Amino acid sequence: MVKTRAEIEYLKQNWTNDPCWDIETEKGFEDYKDELWEFRLEKEEEWNKKYCDELWLKSCKMGIRGNLILAEYLLRLESKIEAMIEREDARQGH
Repeated sequence: MVKTRAEIEYLKQNWTNDPCWDIETEKGFEDYKDELWEFRLEKEEEWNKKYCDELWLKSCKMGIRGNLILAEYLLRLESKIEAMIEREDARQGH
């Protein structure tokens, strides 16, 4: 079944908001597999670059310029601490 450009773009937008599946395998869009696969690779590359840029900036701010592994580790620790604080606040009714 031929899909309209609007249907393809809608699928891409939905996937971008929740990329938990391989968009190129979407049923009904088999004729667009190559386009969707390329779209997925481009978005993943874009997201990876953005993440690496954020790590670089974080490493500079932390005084460990360029140590992206340590910066990533520290960011994950910060995230875990924030989640713990949120759970504790929710438990206390804040």
